[in-house]
Amino acid sequence: MASTTLAGLKKIFFDSIFERSYWTWRKHPLIVVPSMLGTAISVIEQSIVTLGVMVLLISLATRGLLSGFLSQLNQQGAGFNLLQNSSYASLIIPIVVLSIIGVLLTTILGAGFVYSSEYGIYLEAWSRDKVSMGSIIHHGARRWRAMAWTFFLSNLITWGPLALGFLLFILAAHNPRRVREDGFTKHHDRAPLEPGLPCKRARERHHALGPIHRIAHR
Repeated sequence: MASTTLAGLKKIFFDSIFERSYWTWRKHPLIVVPSMLGTAISVIEQSIVTLGVMVLLISLATRGLLSGFLSQLNQQGAGFNLLQNSSYASLIIPIVVLSIIGVLLTTILGAGFVYSSEYGIYLEAWSRDKVSMGSIIHHGARRWRAMAWTFFLSNLITWGPLALGFLLFILAAHNPRRVREDGFTKHHDRAPLEPGLPCKRARERHHALGPIHRIAHR
């Protein structure tokens, strides 16, 4: 009997909350503005990535490397091959780094403003039953730093291992070439002398020391 009564009370409680939330949304259409701003931030992030790809392709085309780049993409281990080539790596790495920085700054700063304004106007609409455009800007500007810092920490925990793996991938792509270059240099440093070279050096030394020996014998 008690469990049935408790379940009924929970149903009444949640039904009343959902009904009030629905009518709050219907009464204050400005609540959707932060969600629209969040969608705009996503569009800006996609535009940054698209711009980075366009800059990369245009830079490769101006240097005459676009056809080789596209052919490398169809091969196995394309990422390692492209990063091992200094002509491609000198373009890919800076553009990728700048694109990532742009996306991160846009995401963190934009999310800080959007989430803080969203929480503020939800609370204001629920408690005071009023929402204005000025309140959206006010709540977003007041606590965007704290919300941006929270968003940064959460994404650092989520995507930090992936970023570390990407960094190790870049380092692993450069190390094989460096090892091969070092091995090639050492091999040539230990290369055997040409045939007859010791005899030639001995003759040159004999001719150089000949006058000294003749003076000593006199």
